[in-house]
Amino acid sequence: TFDWNFGDGFYSSEVDPYHVFYGSGSYTVELTVTNPYGEDSYTQYVSIPNAPSALRIDEIELLDFPPVDPNGTGWDADCDNSPADVFFSIANNTQVLFNSGFFSDIDAFPVWYQNSTGFPFTLTPLSNQYFISLFDQDDQSCQPNDLMIEFPFIPQNLVPTNGDPYPDNYVFSNSGFEFRVHLTWY
Repeated sequence: TFDWNFGDGFYSSEVDPYHVFYGSGSYTVELTVTNPYGEDSYTQYVSIPNAPSALRIDEIELLDFPPVDPNGTGWDADCDNSPADVFFSIANNTQVLFNSGFFSDIDAFPVWYQNSTGFPFTLTPLSNQYFISLFDQDDQSCQPNDLMIEFPFIPQNLVPTNGDPYPDNYVFSNSGFEFRVHLTWY
């Protein structure tokens, strides 16, 4: 048997496990191998320098979304039939953290959102789950805002696991919706 202790609260019994350290620091990695002839232990010290502790979303670029809602009608169809107005929010499991990103009268792609009050926006801790939600912004006198789609994500899951640099952008894509977030790790 193979018993790995990575020194950061994670363990494995795989022969050749793959492991990512999500925080900077020094770790003591221990492997204990047991077979019918006995047991051997190995220790390796690992130092992870300068792991980021926060993620800043610098810009959101709306790349595409379906022209019709799930009911088959166009976004904003019950109001003025103008191109869709879309706003986005960023939330965690308990509260909305940012709720004023707005793309107006979208009739071509891509559309950028940047440099507004409260933006860029920083997420910390990286281990939390966050949600970026897109809404069809409607005139409240004719219909309520419609949730278009919600993208859950955990920033530490965007951390490269193969030694590549931290990504400076990430594309969320699902059900015809697509947007890119431009990122700074620190």
